[in-house]
Amino acid sequence: MGNYASWDEFRLTSPAIERERMTLAMRPVPDLRGVIVLPLPENVPAAMDSWGRPLATLSVPGVSPIFLWIGVTALFGLGSLFTLGGLAYFAARIFG
Repeated sequence: MGNYASWDEFRLTSPAIERERMTLAMRPVPDLRGVIVLPLPENVPAAMDSWGRPLATLSVPGVSPIFLWIGVTALFGLGSLFTLGGLAYFAARIFG
């Protein structure tokens, strides 16, 4: 890990991480006072009850659930492809 004895020391003393923390702290948070909240859908899983009392759900205009599903599936597929490709490459180098 270079000049640091442990991950904790790196996390606490790294100038790059401190710079990112300051950037995050200085960034204004979005103003959500004017957001229109919708009631929670009826099909919310029962496991969500353990997260606390839900207040509302946000709906992003123009975002279709089908596009979300396609995006998640594509990312999962690419991740699986790269993982299997990497495993096959290293297996061929080790055993081949």
